[in-house]
Amino acid sequence: MKKKTLSNNAEKVLKGIGVSPGIVIGKAALLERRHPTFVPRRITVSQVADEVKRFEEAIKKSKEQLEEVKQRILEKGFSQHSYILDVHLKVMEDRMLRDETITMIQEQLVNTEWALKVTLDKISEAFDAIEDEYLKERKEDINHVVERILRNLTGRELRKVEDLKGLKYRTLGNNAAIVKEAFGASPTVVPGSELYGMLDKRAIDLMEYATPADNLDMGFHEVAKYIIYPGLQAPCYAFEVVMKLEKRNYLTKRIIPNVHPQEERVSITYWAWCNRREIG
Repeated sequence: MKKKTLSNNAEKVLKGIGVSPGIVIGKAALLERRHPTFVPRRITVSQVADEVKRFEEAIKKSKEQLEEVKQRILEKGFSQHSYILDVHLKVMEDRMLRDETITMIQEQLVNTEWALKVTLDKISEAFDAIEDEYLKERKEDINHVVERILRNLTGRELRKVEDLKGLKYRTLGNNAAIVKEAFGASPTVVPGSELYGMLDKRAIDLMEYATPADNLDMGFHEVAKYIIYPGLQAPCYAFEVVMKLEKRNYLTKRIIPNVHPQEERVSITYWAWCNRREIG
């Protein structure tokens, strides 16, 4: 492929490996897909079985997705192109990919996403050492397969309360005890300013923050695919005034009776405004 630069109109030749026959003439477009990032998260021994199950289910779902795509390709008469999907399906059955990941989960007590990433890094290093250029390029097939599995790991729907078990759940205050004792989730309390980054790096699995409209404004939909509504929310105050007890007692007879009606009016107005945003 030849490319003319804007600065001096000099042609730039890019070399690569052909993946399909024929010649296409036209403008080249860069298709960029955001790659998920992950951080290691410690798990307990009791959570190992659930993590391994998550991994197995993500592989199964990924296979089903590829089989569905392959079937659509065959129905359109493009059987010569389906071999690429066959390669990806074979990669998902690779014992190193599966066994290395599960072993790391069991022995190092880390989350599935991180264990899979480390396994991918090991496989990539092995491919980088191969001198054959064609075989070296097959590393991209493995990258695509692992990325699909990772996206199925992180884009899980929660359809029942039991699905919260073992998940790292961001919440507030006393709700942390409820989330842990009633649902078996792993609660964590972090500032709202850190939530986007933690979701993006999969340091947490799910979080509660504000109303759907507020969450949309914060961009959380970019890093969290699903929303539960109505959500499980920790009790909170939209507005509050904090003062020393002696000051509060001093003001009780003089001002407080006149303040309460205004507080109610502000709260009702605020929640009405929130509801209009959700409905609209």
